[in-house]
Formats: sequence, C-alpha cells, structure tokens
Amino acid sequence: MTLAAGARRGLDDFEHLSLGKRVRLRNLFGGSSFAVVLDYARPIETGPRAFDGEAQSDPDVVLDSALKGAVSATALNVGVALRYWKRYAGKLSLILKLNGRADLAGEGGFAACHASVEDAVRLGADAAGYVLSLGSPAQEHDFVQFSEVREEAERYGLPLIVWAAVSPAAVAQRGGPRSPFAVEYAARVAQELGADVVVLETPSAPAAGSPPPYDALEFDEQESLTRAVAAAGETLVWFSPPAEASEDALEKGAALAYRVGAAGYLLDRALWGKSDLASRLRPKRGEDGKPTEPPVSDGEQEAPEKEPEPAPQES
Repeated sequence: MTLAAGARRGLDDFEHLSLGKRVRLRNLFGGSSFAVVLDYARPIETGPRAFDGEAQSDPDVVLDSALKGAVSATALNVGVALRYWKRYAGKLSLILKLNGRADLAGEGGFAACHASVEDAVRLGADAAGYVLSLGSPAQEHDFVQFSEVREEAERYGLPLIVWAAVSPAAVAQRGGPRSPFAVEYAARVAQELGADVVVLETPSAPAAGSPPPYDALEFDEQESLTRAVAAAGETLVWFSPPAEASEDALEKGAALAYRVGAAGYLLDRALWGKSDLASRLRPKRGEDGKPTEPPVSDGEQEAPEKEPEPAPQES
C-alpha cells in the first residue's frame, strides 16, 4: 500500500491538547511549524564518550551556539539545567529530560527518573522529556513510571515529549531498531500511552527478518517516514537521524521529514557547537514569510523540458 505524503498540520488541528500545552508547544516550535531541537542530555547515557573535543563538554559553548543558530529548543538533564539554564531562559525553549540510564548498566538497565515534572515547571521548561524503551526487561516498571509522569504533566499543562524506541535486543532478529516495524511500533505505543510529541529514530528501508506483513513490503525512504508519522496518529512526530549521518544527509533528511508531515528534527552531537547547521535544517521561506516546500533531494530532480527541435530548413 502506498501512503500519500502527510499534509502539514498546525497545533490548532490537535484539538485534544489543553490550552497550557498549546502555548508551551508554540514556544518549543519558535513560531514555526517545524522544530529543530538540540538534545544535550545524551551524556547521562554515554558519559564523556559523547564529547568530540573539549568544547562539546562545556554547556555554555553548546548553548551559546544553539542561541546563535536556529535551534527551537534544547533538551537538558536537571543538573546542567540548574547550573546553566538561567543564562538562556527566555531566549531558548527548555525540555527537561526526566529519566535516563547509563549504558554501563547494559541493555536491560532501567531508565529511572532523576527529575520531576515539578522540577521542569520550576525551571521554566516548556516541556518534560521521557525516554521509553519498549521490549526491555524493565518495560513493566517503565510503563508504571511513565504513567505517573504523564498524570503529573497533565495536571501542570506541560507537554510530554517521549523518546520512544524498541530495545535493540528485542528486535535483533526482527529487522533491527530502525526497521519500519520497530519504528512504527514505537510510534503507535507512544500514542497509546499519551505522548504529546514522540521522538522516533529515522526508519530504514524494510529489513530482512522483519515479521509479517513487513517482510513482504517494499517502499522507499519517503514512504517509510510517511508510515511512521501515520502510525503516531494524533501525536506529533520529531525524527532523530543516525549519529553517523553527514551534514548533507541531515539536510536532506530534514527536508524529507518536513515533506511527509513530521513536526520536527532532533539531533544531539551533530548540532553541538554548529549554529550554522541548525539554520540549514529549517524550511526555507518565501517572500511572504511562509515556509515553502523544501527542495527535492539529489536524484529526485525533475528532468528539464527539452526545447523543441527546430524545423528542418528547406534547401
């Protein structure tokens, strides 16, 4: 089945969102319908391995760069937010990430909360962030913890951003964590559990070993993203590209995400200290100031029309 590219939708189209959530989401999007988001909460997972050089380990360097660029919002852990955010409050939008786990714990580690929704409100955050790992041994505890966070966020009118992914071990023989099966699974579960925005890994092409009916499907990258957006239903989608993607691939990926109806693009190390890249990921604007359709990527350009051959002259 071929799905049509998703139409762009504004926040007013999501009628289930409370007034408080809509106001804060508008702040997150920075007046655009497509957010470019910086995730600087990654070090809690990887420690100092996350940094490529001393500059990336300095929150002020990374946040100053985000401020100079076109970044809509940034995700931080509570310790960094408490020490650095006051210099950027009112200039950038904050997503306070509430849970996480060190990869030292291995695949089955539980991403326990280290901050609360109340912390997010006190720091002036426009959203709370939650990491949800599906299919992990800790899933039962994860769902209970998520339910408590969601209820608290609802009381405060604070949007809940969910980083949803299937545990690599759970899909090692089912196409992998970036397969359409795994990404669509994560998208649907995020909606079922009540996420306002879901951060999804950019899906790959259909992968060998995927369960039916995915094992018999064939579609390109654009339809793969379109299906993921459709799987999330009434939940806004931000795509997160592979860490190894080149800047050229990131630009093309952001344009494709915009085209299929995704609401944003979230990056971590690729944006740390690179203010110029963020501006290139935003939709181009026309003379009227409205976003225009991003240019098609290389290889998709329409062939120019041939000029009619001149009529042969009579001798």
